[in-house]
Amino acid sequence: IDRTYKFLLAEALVDFAYIVIMGCSSLINCGSPCASRTNTLAAQIVRFCFYDYLTSCFAINNILIEIFLSLERLFVISNNHFLQTLPFNRVILCINAFALVYYTPVLLLKRFLLVDNNDNGSSSYFYSRKNNPNCEELEQIVSSIEDAKYTLSVSCGMSAIALALSL
Repeated sequence: IDRTYKFLLAEALVDFAYIVIMGCSSLINCGSPCASRTNTLAAQIVRFCFYDYLTSCFAINNILIEIFLSLERLFVISNNHFLQTLPFNRVILCINAFALVYYTPVLLLKRFLLVDNNDNGSSSYFYSRKNNPNCEELEQIVSSIEDAKYTLSVSCGMSAIALALSL
């Protein structure tokens, strides 16, 4: 099997795992009938670990595979076959490990935002990728520009695809 095909297959498997996780998310978070089940601390932790952390690691993993393939092509064009001599399994293992380790401090240091939570209905921001003042302001501006009643912003293209497919 062609080496490039193996990398693209690994990338497709990661995309498949992403779609399965997002599909499970849609089934578990079934709206108001499931509110008592999805608003618990355990559900928040599962949502954070699987739906936010793991899917972000998948995205970084695929970006790293694309970068590696691009570098490999560049090396071939420059008549240097160094990257082609690296074993596929070790490259994928290093990419996966890096994706898992790289995103941990980014997620824990930059994604949380503590805001006073009042009982008067003001919003609190637990995880800033999904619910933060910047996203709310963006949604308000787009709503005013498009003269729309509702607007929803998402963090990446895969999220937009998953959202469109779940409607």
